[in-house]
Amino acid sequence: MGLGDVLRKARKAMGLTQAEVAARLEVSESAVRMWELGQREPDVQMLRNLSLLLGIPADKLLGLTSPVEREKEFAQLLDGLSPEAREELLRYARYLRVRETLDDPDKESSATSERTG
Repeated sequence: MGLGDVLRKARKAMGLTQAEVAARLEVSESAVRMWELGQREPDVQMLRNLSLLLGIPADKLLGLTSPVEREKEFAQLLDGLSPEAREELLRYARYLRVRETLDDPDKESSATSERTG
């Protein structure tokens, strides 16, 4: 999810319109719209202001999550799935692995050497 998607989702979750965000940040409504559409990006100071306004850490706005956070999120998602859904997810993960190796044959050889090395 890109910055624009995160901004839009957070704004809507707070029940704010683009006009309200623009007014609070003292920018034009079109600036907010362009951020959300991914046509422009806010500068560093505006990222800070958006973070404070929307109550989201700047690293989350930028989509910067640590591998540990991703693993925790994945584990939480798995816990909520039925056994049937888990099996479907496993089949899909296997499919993605095969598709990746077909797209890039070097991945298969490096994955094999990592397992055996």
